[in-house]
Amino acid sequence: MMVGCLSYYASNVDMAYHHFYIAMMFSRLMDILGHYYLEKKKPAIMHGNIEGLFFGLIYDTLGLLMYFGYRQELRYDLEDLVEERFEELEETRLAQIKKLESEMKKEK
Repeated sequence: MMVGCLSYYASNVDMAYHHFYIAMMFSRLMDILGHYYLEKKKPAIMHGNIEGLFFGLIYDTLGLLMYFGYRQELRYDLEDLVEERFEELEETRLAQIKKLESEMKKEK
């Protein structure tokens, strides 16, 4: 539905591409500010990685479209995969911590 709305907007509003361009630049600015102030890291674009600018725009646009309803089944599948991966990483991290603790006890 959202894609249909965007298609209608793009075909019936003069200079619609300017609005999309402004939205892309705004999302990129928010991405940079979010990385810098919230995560305290520099985004890839700040490291001189020109591909980061291109793929960042695609990522931001797809994220926005999915937020508004585009390909919801894909969004939910991706969220499930990410959650599973985080659980695996957490289990691995906890196992490593236990291993280090046991090694430290043996050294004492």
